[in-house]
Amino acid sequence: MWPSSSIFCVAAAIASSVLLLISGGGGIVTGATAWSVPPTFVVDLSIAPRNRWNGAVDLILSRHSYNDSFAAFFVNFQRDHLDTMSTVDKAAIVASVKANFPAYYEEVCGIADQFQNVPDARGVVTGDFLALWMWFHELSHAPSAKTAKNRECTGILVLPADRSLPIFHARNLDQDYHTARNATLHVIFKRTSIYGDTILFEGTDFYWTSSGLVTMQQSNGFTFEENWMFETVDMKDIVHRIVHLNATPQVIQFREFLSRHLPPPPPNTNTPAPTTTVIPHNELLKNAMSVSSSTLFDDVLQFFHHDRVFAAGQYVIFSAMGRKGGVLSLSFDTNKNKMEVLQDPTT
Repeated sequence: MWPSSSIFCVAAAIASSVLLLISGGGGIVTGATAWSVPPTFVVDLSIAPRNRWNGAVDLILSRHSYNDSFAAFFVNFQRDHLDTMSTVDKAAIVASVKANFPAYYEEVCGIADQFQNVPDARGVVTGDFLALWMWFHELSHAPSAKTAKNRECTGILVLPADRSLPIFHARNLDQDYHTARNATLHVIFKRTSIYGDTILFEGTDFYWTSSGLVTMQQSNGFTFEENWMFETVDMKDIVHRIVHLNATPQVIQFREFLSRHLPPPPPNTNTPAPTTTVIPHNELLKNAMSVSSSTLFDDVLQFFHHDRVFAAGQYVIFSAMGRKGGVLSLSFDTNKNKMEVLQDPTT
């Protein structure tokens, strides 16, 4: 348990307040820069993967130009990451995404299709480019990657003295590049069935062009965020882990995890509701979600703490099923992993 003076974890506190997600008891409050409030986009997991994000790119471009939104990330990713890699390594990573995450690959191809009407992105932002973009976080740990100066984010967990209140989980995306924040969406993932629409989980950030998010929540379930951890690993080792060790990109880990904890079928019927067509591929996340709900949060923390997570990072997790939160500081070397839990005193 954290002492009262340490009830927050800050990966880094940058002065700019750009995006804030406060979640407590399944509630959500979003805020954005003075530019605009992020628009909402709904992803229907019941339809073909390639069509799930149709309209998302235009939703941003109707508000901001390509150069004032997506370009900062994509141009710098090409220059600072892809241009430092061999053609063989890039092809191997794309092939692994196609083989291990075919639905996600189809999703990023559908996103890439929408950029073909943008002159500066046409022929550059392709499905294969976005398949590599899915590994942006991991590739940024290579010494050859010329990453942005500011890679930090902020995460805060607050435990109110009033036990009738939930823990409050706040997060801020502080890192460069600033214009890329104009690409922020509030994304709601839903499932459509004969019983109607079911909201599965949601999140607000600007990494959705990878088909995943680094900030997510599930009503009456969990809130997740991932923050940067400074560690350097050789590019050959990173590529080896991606291609040969069945790793899952950080940007889709939370989506994969929450896909294992979907709402039950509607009551008063013997017919189960159709399940999402997204099939998680990472066995580690599947095993983490197989525990009972009464011990789920503790097991989730222990799971991420003790099992090898592919890339270094700080994971901030809150469970709406109780007044409990945790921060995991994870390393490429699991012997260096640390965990802090925020909860009510046992006395």
